[in-house]
Amino acid sequence: MKGLFKWLGIILGGLIALVLIGVVAVLLLVDPNDYRDDISRAVKERTGRELRLEGDLELSFFPWLGVRTAGVSFSDDPAFGEQPMLQVAEAGVAIQVMPLLLRQQVRMDTLVLEGARIRLIRDQRGRANWEVLAEQLQARGEAKDGESRPGPEGPPEDTGGKPPLEALALGGVRIVDAQVLFEDRQAGTRIEAAPMNLTLGELKLGQRVPLQADWVVSGSELPRLVGELSAGLSLSEALSELRVQELQLDLNLSGEQIPGGELPLRVSGNPLYFIEEGRLSLPDLRVVMDELVLHAQVQAEQLQSDPRVSAALNVPAFNLRDLLQRLQIALETRDEQALRAVGLQAQLGWAGNTLSLRDLNLQLDETRATGQATVRRFAPLAANLRLDVDRINVDRYLPPPAEGESPKAATPGSAGAAAAEGLPLELLRELNIDGRVSIGEMIVSGLTTRNMVVQLRGNNGQIRLHPLSADLYEGRYEGDVRLDARGEALKVSLDEQLRGVQIGGLLQDLTGRSWLTGTANLNLAASTLGASVTQWLEQLDGRGAFSLNDGAIQGINVRQALRTAAARLQGKPAPAAADDNTVYEDLKGSMTIDGGVLRNNDFNAEISGAALAGGGSLRLSDQTLDYRLTVNLQEPIEGLEELQGQPIPLRLTGPITSPRLSVDLESVLKARVRQELDEETDKAKKKLEEKLREELGEEGAEELDNALRKLLRNRD
Repeated sequence: MKGLFKWLGIILGGLIALVLIGVVAVLLLVDPNDYRDDISRAVKERTGRELRLEGDLELSFFPWLGVRTAGVSFSDDPAFGEQPMLQVAEAGVAIQVMPLLLRQQVRMDTLVLEGARIRLIRDQRGRANWEVLAEQLQARGEAKDGESRPGPEGPPEDTGGKPPLEALALGGVRIVDAQVLFEDRQAGTRIEAAPMNLTLGELKLGQRVPLQADWVVSGSELPRLVGELSAGLSLSEALSELRVQELQLDLNLSGEQIPGGELPLRVSGNPLYFIEEGRLSLPDLRVVMDELVLHAQVQAEQLQSDPRVSAALNVPAFNLRDLLQRLQIALETRDEQALRAVGLQAQLGWAGNTLSLRDLNLQLDETRATGQATVRRFAPLAANLRLDVDRINVDRYLPPPAEGESPKAATPGSAGAAAAEGLPLELLRELNIDGRVSIGEMIVSGLTTRNMVVQLRGNNGQIRLHPLSADLYEGRYEGDVRLDARGEALKVSLDEQLRGVQIGGLLQDLTGRSWLTGTANLNLAASTLGASVTQWLEQLDGRGAFSLNDGAIQGINVRQALRTAAARLQGKPAPAAADDNTVYEDLKGSMTIDGGVLRNNDFNAEISGAALAGGGSLRLSDQTLDYRLTVNLQEPIEGLEELQGQPIPLRLTGPITSPRLSVDLESVLKARVRQELDEETDKAKKKLEEKLREELGEEGAEELDNALRKLLRNRD
């Protein structure tokens, strides 16, 4: 046995000696540069492109078998220009000799590429130079395969179940000062990544390999992107798993396109990719942008065919307002404390080009919302939505009111229609949505609604909010709102009902002044056309009816106005008013709206001790009214006892929140005096006729009467 090992040693030593002698002979007798033309010719035959080796080919043999060269260029298709598609300033690779001979191990030195330049071009017809190269390689490969004879068929070579790269060891990869240029001549864009550097440590299957990379990307109309990457890579011995450990990616976007001029971003995690299954597991993804932190647990399957992704997302509450200010994004809200606590939790899914959000939990300051959403298509948008909100004050997030701001919406339906103000018609035309939203309590335009439920449907430019219902100031609101974006301007149709609403509280929250109280009922069917709330009010047409019970008109006291008018006519001081209200039992009427002007011709109200009747108009754009009414006193007023039951004209003009009331008592008294004078004249005439009949008799009185009539006719 000892002799056997001795002879084996002698044989092995002899083989090594022969190899060394052969290598020395090659180095002394063979110049690799003599084969430069052969190499270029072979590449030309295979690709149809020119390979230029401007530098010398330098061989090394022991202990490393390698080659190193400089000035390598690979030409592009002439249609894309004269510049090379690929250039390398310096490149080198080597394999360790002894492990290859003794143990059949491929142990490579660090692969080095310095000054690599790659040009990727898409021409004005949409063709790409890399696609053209692939087509040429395929065509030449098929032609060459057609010329060769088919080899013997048989089972593949048995490798003993070992992976082909089991014994592979790569000393590393070092890419220095690389450049990748992408130019889309069809779109007129240019993107350049330079410099790019990459260092990959010694590659051994089953062991951790350090990776470091950095790059700078810039382009036309694009922000500048600076990136740094560090991680540990591990490829399993079975070549089935690629593990990335301690991944850290730092990105910095800068330029005039970026709010604040600069935006840093950090991504970290430990991905694991199952190669054969095409499955990715990322249990600890973390994305950080200033105060915004996203935690995610990501699972992806079928990445090589039909990708399916699921992710648990968690964004802890952060101060969005401060973040926007640091990014120099202008933000003005009516409440400066708004957007200081925003957070999100959700289960995200992606399959078959459909995005889904399940178990959605959203925090917006004190607001909490839950629900789910599905996006079936992004352009144009097609989605389903279900959202349940506990409470929200929408007014907190609106811009501060501007001078001359459009009138506020008075019902949930009109508020929903107003939300479409300013939206592009094209967006509304393409919108395909089916959603349901419920809100426990909502404040919008100062109004408080509770238990609001709205079903939202939109398709082919037609959007409908129905059913739409809410509890509104101790009463109930029901509405049906339709938006039609198919024409040149947005058309809005409303069909609304109010039942048992306490109008005083509604007006107090809407306008800041409760100028009318009582229990209100309203029916309104209206439509309009335009691009803003102001235009909608100016173009509004419709009809409806209203009734109010057991309330008061604040700021107007009809009986006091009558007392004051009577005192002035009598030259007396106006009596003191006990209050400034007109209490009513019942107030009702119907209305038509034409061109933004509401007309009401059958106004009737039963007030304390009197009845009002008449009509007038209300211009909706500036909320000014002009009413002509009459009041019939059912209970006497001091100084006006003789006018009880006599219609007294009233005029109501000015802003609806503070109208002016005027009483035309003088005309009534003049009419009263004229009536009394006519009555006295009739009495005197009758008395005179009776006296003449007594003196002249019936025949004489009749002749006198005929003579007088004839005289009067001749006089005329």
